[in-house]
Amino acid sequence: MKRASFGRSLGFAVLAGLLTFPGQLLGSLLFGYDGSLALLVLGLVPISLLCCAPSWRAGLKGALLSGTLAGGVLVCDPSPGAMVLGTLVLLGLGRAVAYPTRSFGRALALELGLGALSAALFAGFRDGQLVGDAFAIWAFWLIQSAFALVARAAPAKATTVVDRFEHAAAQAYRLMQS
Repeated sequence: MKRASFGRSLGFAVLAGLLTFPGQLLGSLLFGYDGSLALLVLGLVPISLLCCAPSWRAGLKGALLSGTLAGGVLVCDPSPGAMVLGTLVLLGLGRAVAYPTRSFGRALALELGLGALSAALFAGFRDGQLVGDAFAIWAFWLIQSAFALVARAAPAKATTVVDRFEHAAAQAYRLMQS
């Protein structure tokens, strides 16, 4: 079942910004302020893939992949800056599974462009304070929601068996009509 995802992506951006307040307040008791911000930034990736993918099945596949790899990213360097870069990598891998596209180059260029812009906005808004970090997370996911506008899924393969002769005749007919 296909779902429209841009509205949900915008809603997720707002939700991510709002989740920063309780996430930071409760998480800082256990992991410190920067550690809880890093966990929050990284933990939002599988949730975003579940919420914003074109289908539940595709979202679940992307969320499982990114959630599985998130532990390895967390072990490497738990600073918020490294987590943003890890988030971009995990988001790109999860989207590659959840949003199959025809062109790898187009998808890569789109991920790099959105990633650079969202990382720049995150760095620009992040000030080490609760409100500034909430705006940083909101801006990050707001830019990432643009992916739903420009990403095009690959066409679904036909499940019906088509006779080769009929298919060739139909193509020839379309060619003669144009």
